[in-house]
Amino acid sequence: MRWTLEKPRTHKDPVLRRGVYFPERVRFCFVEYLDNEQQEAGDTLTHTFIKLDWPVCQTRYFYFWGTVAGEVSPSESPLFTKHRPTPPVPPPEYMDTFNSIEPELYVLTPAGAWTDLDLSETIHPDATGFIFQLINAHPGTARQIALRKKGQTHDTRYWMDYNHSTWGFCGVDADKKIEFWVDWSGVFYLWIMGFTGPDVIYLDEVVDVTPAYDGAYHEIDIHSHIPGAEIACFDLGNRAGSGNFISIREKGSTDAFYQGGYRTWPFCGVSADGKIEIRMTDPFSRTPKLYLVGAITAGVSHIANGIDCTPTVLNFWQERDVNKFAEPPKWAFLLSQSPYGGEKLGAMKENSYRDIIKDVKNINWLIIHNSPSYLVDLWVSHAAITVHQYGVAH
Repeated sequence: MRWTLEKPRTHKDPVLRRGVYFPERVRFCFVEYLDNEQQEAGDTLTHTFIKLDWPVCQTRYFYFWGTVAGEVSPSESPLFTKHRPTPPVPPPEYMDTFNSIEPELYVLTPAGAWTDLDLSETIHPDATGFIFQLINAHPGTARQIALRKKGQTHDTRYWMDYNHSTWGFCGVDADKKIEFWVDWSGVFYLWIMGFTGPDVIYLDEVVDVTPAYDGAYHEIDIHSHIPGAEIACFDLGNRAGSGNFISIREKGSTDAFYQGGYRTWPFCGVSADGKIEIRMTDPFSRTPKLYLVGAITAGVSHIANGIDCTPTVLNFWQERDVNKFAEPPKWAFLLSQSPYGGEKLGAMKENSYRDIIKDVKNINWLIIHNSPSYLVDLWVSHAAITVHQYGVAH
């Protein structure tokens, strides 16, 4: 086997035909080469060559030549190449419930239909889903957005206000794909913040857990759908913008944050007997829907009544300690609420470069990766905005 690092080039040799030279015979220039002898001795029908690893991203050029009974054979093989790619990153021996990555941005634009999004190069091959931050980047109006695990059939094309941001979970199929839908002029920024391990289960088909719109709390049995659920994950919205009101809480909680329910992906701790409570109204007949999409079954801690971690200084990034549970946290589960539209909220890992500040409208659920010192940075523009912590992932 003869090989070289120099890319072979060609030139044409003149050929004498009927007394006239024509530059037609193609000649290959294979220079600065080395030979790699086969392992078998003598003339053989089987040829084995051993090639040791060479530098990553290096391309080598090869062809075969040989001898027969000690004489060089006139036959040679075609030229071929081999490029050594960057080796894949080995998977971790252990996958956490939540696993952080360097945030990866996908820009979602209209396609006129449900559209596949392949996340196989962003999340782990064994991931069950991902954690996201979603931003409506349209310059001036609410637009419709839907995300779902590929293979699900529920239709959640619901409105999200412009310049609004929210967080959530979404499952992926075996090929690490989801489907999204964006209406005709929408532009959404989908930041992939991390991926979920086997302790986070996403249903193949969601369950409609929308209660009666009567303003009373209704118990929902999450364990009847996902046994062992510790935190339930939802998809919430309505087809005509804001106007409905909602409260989602763990059974036994006395917290009653009851604000407008807009385009969000809520989560809620589940009581020991598998229950949550939901209160909802629909005064403008906009038919809000709440779908159970999955649950976290291990690796988390949660409480029924939230811990107030609202920043005390307005219009300023402020560190908040989220280490409030027995085991050190890696992610914090927060809930914000604002009685006013047009106010601003920011939330990020301590000292992150992603200092994104967007509108906060009504009630919102946040999933924030915290620093090794168990801190997150929060930013609010109005004293009426509150932020409470309801749990952590370890």
